[in-house]
Amino acid sequence: MESLAKGWQESGMTQVQYAETNKVSVHTLKYWLYKRRMEKTTGFIQISDLYLGQEFVIRYPQGVELKIASTTPITVIRSLINL
Repeated sequence: MESLAKGWQESGMTQVQYAETNKVSVHTLKYWLYKRRMEKTTGFIQISDLYLGQEFVIRYPQGVELKIASTTPITVIRSLINL
């Protein structure tokens, strides 16, 4: 369904036209466009490099920020991300 949402954006068609062309309901297309937008606005970013002695910040969708030392064990970090 990700390709459906991306395809519509690149098509230049209205949502109704694109849904009809791809044999899906316009409501299905709107749902997947909504899901795609929400994933981009509320998702976490991948942390690739951590340096000893530094800290990083976990920002939750509600706006809460949590500063954590980069030496924090990964099990603790996982538990904080999966609240």
